[in-house]
Amino acid sequence: MSYAIKAVILPILLFLTNTHSYAHENTSNIFLQKPQLLSPADIEKRAQEWETVFCWSRKNYSFVCCYNNQQSSFLLEFCKVPMRSYNFQYITHYKQLIANIRHNKHSYYYAKPLQYNNQNPQIIAFQNLCTILQKKRFIFYTGAGISVASNVATMNSLMKSLSLSTQSRDFFTIPFFKEVLLHPKNIADAFAAFCKSAAYSNPTQAHQALHQIAQQRSICILTENVDLLQERTGSNPIHSHDNLVYSATNQNFLDIDMIICIGLSRDDCGLLAHYKQKNPHGLLVAIDLGMPNYLSSADYIVQDDCQVILPALANALCNPT
Repeated sequence: MSYAIKAVILPILLFLTNTHSYAHENTSNIFLQKPQLLSPADIEKRAQEWETVFCWSRKNYSFVCCYNNQQSSFLLEFCKVPMRSYNFQYITHYKQLIANIRHNKHSYYYAKPLQYNNQNPQIIAFQNLCTILQKKRFIFYTGAGISVASNVATMNSLMKSLSLSTQSRDFFTIPFFKEVLLHPKNIADAFAAFCKSAAYSNPTQAHQALHQIAQQRSICILTENVDLLQERTGSNPIHSHDNLVYSATNQNFLDIDMIICIGLSRDDCGLLAHYKQKNPHGLLVAIDLGMPNYLSSADYIVQDDCQVILPALANALCNPT
């Protein structure tokens, strides 16, 4: 995801996460508390209010897609001069969002993202993970990989549906301009389909397992995802750019022995690097089919499908024999 996209999404994430309160039981650590429970009415209200803004910029072009009031719109600009728009006039708060970007007190990045060129983490089996976690204070951090089993579109599939190039360094190709200029409704409908899948898709087995573990072990679920799949389990996650995370104390991070990363391919906003800075002895565990680049030789990975591992982990941790 380019910096331009991140910069526009951040105010939306802050708006969405800051408008909801968290009912914590233990005020000593904001992370080591069970997520607030959401009722079906709460979840439906969030789905109806779900909104976002995506922006792709390259050279003199910028392309903005908006979703608000369950409608989509877009605007294509050249040197800040509108070339083509569709339904864009109803997004009355767009300019205010841009102003928020410039004046926002939070950066998208917590720290320089954690990355190792030669990853050599300790590869462990499921049973080893269960043993390690029995006496550890841990939290979960989820990325896009946990939602793959649902029908939420990936960033690449979204860009393809909008006719944006995923291969070239320049998003804007001749097929893109043809589609935007000649078939604008197709572009708006494609973005609406992506947004509706994010707001209305059903949670996966992995999401349900996280809900069970988080409630029973009184730990939070951090997420960088904009979809509502975790909310649909009844557990309210803490989004990576929530004010709660920005306000976390050094002791909050020191109290966490491990962060278990689910479907998180990279440390996109530097939150894991921030954790390691605050807690140098803290460890990371990835549950992933691939090899995330943020793992050091001191960290762990379970190379397996999170849709299989997490239900089994919930059973082991919540129903010990």
